[in-house]
Amino acid sequence: MPNLRLTARDLDLLDALGDYRFLSIPQVCALFFPSVGAASRRLRELAAKKLAVPIFMPVRPYSRESQTVYGLGGRGANQLTARHNGLRPRHLTSREQRS
Repeated sequence: MPNLRLTARDLDLLDALGDYRFLSIPQVCALFFPSVGAASRRLRELAAKKLAVPIFMPVRPYSRESQTVYGLGGRGANQLTARHNGLRPRHLTSREQRS
């Protein structure tokens, strides 16, 4: 994936990740996309460029099943700085990503 062109919808999505802190793929689909597949694909592309951060949450304790939720990455926060009058929105730090 050489270059990723951010659309207005991408910026709205990143803004929502900053506002809500975490969003699952079905939630992102309900807000911005016509299908779960399209939402999943775009979130993976944003995560590959470190604009969004995938977090794997266990469904039940001691279970290997997990659900992926996404948060705003540092590069995504940098992209949103102009939208927020020069202020960088809150994003997931590397320490928060590990815990």
